[in-house]
Amino acid sequence: MPERRYSREILAGTGIRQRKAAELEGGAALLARLREAVVLSEPVTVYGDYDADGIMATYILYSGLNRLRPGNVHWFINNRFEDGYNITEESMQKCLARYPDTRVILTCDNGINAREAVGYAMKRGVTVLVTDHHIQTVPLTETCPAIDEKSVRQTEADRIAGMIPEEYCGAELARRVIRDLYGLLGIRQKNEGFLDSLYAFSGFATITDSVPMNGSNHQTARKGLAKIRKQEGFWALLHQEFSDAGRQIHGDTIGFYYGTLINAGSRITGKADPAMNMLLAWDSGREDVCRQAIRELIGCNEKRKELCDHDDAIAFSMIEQNGLYQHPFILVYDERFSEGVNGLTATHITARYHVPSAVLSPVRQEPGVYKGSARSVEGCDLIGLFQSHPDVIRAGGHAMAAGLSVDQKDLEHVRELLDQDMQGFSAPPEPEPDFLYQIPALSMQAVDWHKQLISALEPFGPGFEEPRIEFRGAVRNLWEKNKKNSDEKIHAAFPMGRSADGYLVQANWWKHLAEARRWFQPGKELRCRGKADRNEYTDRYGNQRTTIQITIDHLTE
Repeated sequence: MPERRYSREILAGTGIRQRKAAELEGGAALLARLREAVVLSEPVTVYGDYDADGIMATYILYSGLNRLRPGNVHWFINNRFEDGYNITEESMQKCLARYPDTRVILTCDNGINAREAVGYAMKRGVTVLVTDHHIQTVPLTETCPAIDEKSVRQTEADRIAGMIPEEYCGAELARRVIRDLYGLLGIRQKNEGFLDSLYAFSGFATITDSVPMNGSNHQTARKGLAKIRKQEGFWALLHQEFSDAGRQIHGDTIGFYYGTLINAGSRITGKADPAMNMLLAWDSGREDVCRQAIRELIGCNEKRKELCDHDDAIAFSMIEQNGLYQHPFILVYDERFSEGVNGLTATHITARYHVPSAVLSPVRQEPGVYKGSARSVEGCDLIGLFQSHPDVIRAGGHAMAAGLSVDQKDLEHVRELLDQDMQGFSAPPEPEPDFLYQIPALSMQAVDWHKQLISALEPFGPGFEEPRIEFRGAVRNLWEKNKKNSDEKIHAAFPMGRSADGYLVQANWWKHLAEARRWFQPGKELRCRGKADRNEYTDRYGNQRTTIQITIDHLTE
């Protein structure tokens, strides 16, 4: 096993301390003002974000406060298409117009860079309390209590103290805020069951937000996964309705199925309402409304899949026809792109070409402006890259995933600037898996052991990758199926004979068709690395069959 700080930290299971919200810079002041609002019954509006992390953070804060003062709490989330990310003066106006009784705004997963919006609210006598986990780029007024591990004040304090940031998501910070608030009110002990249940939502967000899977985040995610796996209450209904997720719940279930479902509402409608309505309906005992909201999200998710296929086809065609794959930064823009799935298209581009990419489309409300999402590779900080050109790029987000907007007249100039900045950049080689097991002969016993190991260690994420097995095998033939988008998504399946204990072996590789054909030639022996699983099914004659199925992610001869 290579030296990877997260692997050894997680396996040791010791020395992992999660800081309380009250211990962070601004934490005591924020919690004191929030306690005052509860005691005085001041109306509080939770201002969240429209992605899965933001929605879970909004739910945690809303439900935690609403238990204390039922009916005295509101929630507000920007429209993805009309307002975009971050709290602006205009979006703050919308929030206060919808809830004019608001005396306190409590943000989550955004707000650390909302200087103008905070000023607007404060001039109208509204207190703004900020909880966020994004990098601070502009100063907030000194009278605005803010908790953010990446704020200027917190970063400097941690540097002096020699503290390593936990890099948690917005929902996990929200959970800690509610827990500390209940402690401050002297009611934590009698509400321990409720407070503990919030791990399901912060753990969910930890997995879906792709934060580094260090010891602290793994602890949060694993607690959340354990609660979701019990399939009790809301989680039972969600799993029952959303059959795509499969029979068993794993970390991948949350990352690839539940997470995309939660995000689908805002990607298609611009609104986070379907997801929030789902969560709050269950809380209020309206199972029928909750079920209907889940079905609405499922419909949005099906539409999201269609849009992804459509936009991927356009993007890859543009890249191939115009030679954009030769650029160190791939920037594509087109009026046919759907704003809600730009980030997913960028993810697919970066995965294919192994370079940073950005996908932009016209802004409905701002003629002449293109907005979109960018995805990066290890070693390239998108925020640092974009902020070096503030005159033509407006951006926010993280080093690996960011949102940006560019005036239409500057698009080609921005492409040239990014190409210049990235000249000479070389992404570090793909790291070896934390756990790699080389086996002389594939067997069902090895497969079952591999599955047990995954179950014992999951969930996985950046810095703590899933275990892989490696073996040698000869290709018997190649099956090409599930062709989509001009062969961009090819399920290349090839039988490799039988395992040492007599089971048929089938290996699957999701790659471009031409690449699959180059590798998979009958009789060719390959060294395969991937994830092994037991595949049990009923054949067309009604017979029960069991085979070994390998999902390959790396090949060598």
